Amino acid sequence: MLFYDKAKDELKPVIWQELEIEQQKKFAEQNAGNFPVRSLRYSIELFKKLKVRNIKSGIILLVNDHKFQSVNFQSGIASFIAGRGGELRKKYFNKNIIPGCYDEILETENISKDEILFNNDDPGRQSGDLLPKKSWFYSEQKLRNRFDEFVKPELLSSGNIRQDHVGSRVDLYFESPNHNNDFCLTENGSCACSGEVIEFISNLIRREIFEIVFFVPNECASPVDNGVMAALSISGKAAKVWTVFNFGGMGFSENTNRPFTVTEHINE
Repeated sequence: MLFYDKAKDELKPVIWQELEIEQQKKFAEQNAGNFPVRSLRYSIELFKKLKVRNIKSGIILLVNDHKFQSVNFQSGIASFIAGRGGELRKKYFNKNIIPGCYDEILETENISKDEILFNNDDPGRQSGDLLPKKSWFYSEQKLRNRFDEFVKPELLSSGNIRQDHVGSRVDLYFESPNHNNDFCLTENGSCACSGEVIEFISNLIRREIFEIVFFVPNECASPVDNGVMAALSISGKAAKVWTVFNFGGMGFSENTNRPFTVTEHINE
């Protein structure tokens, strides 16, 4: 997750290990807790166990690059970022530098970025695109935009999802094949996390990645699970996604040792 640093006029990761200013460190602890570093450590452990079994795996870095624009996320920045969301995102992604504490962890483990990180490269990207041609990152905002512009209309047309009008609010529902387990994809009147997850999982399946372990902040568990279920059903491919949560997120300190919960989603 990213936040806006007014003094530097740039976006930075909400990772307290990355920050030097005490106020920013406290902000990161409150809003991301132990999730960014702990999820990476678990991912590395899983990577090493799979490598011993000669199973190829890697880590994908998904960036929450929309929360910084939420009205109640950071106080006193509205006038500085107004109309500049795309500019600030592009400036951050063009650096294509993973957080320094991630680099340190990988170095300690004697693992290189090229060995463990799945890239999101696309030689067809143009200079005006949000992401550069070579990138370690997936942008949640770009996934949301692609879902709203391309995927959602197609799914509405095919009958995979439907819109229900409740007063001034429009709720989006995924219609399961048996119509006995429809579930809502909306959050506060917009598709939010579920839409971007549908596009994200679909993107990985198109890359022929069929087994995915998805580390999810606690506060995102429900919309992510709904998006995963919809994506697997829509794809029609044999795939498995394990969502992992309840071990990190807002308000959890780095030293907290919490058991986590895993939900398995299978499309056969």
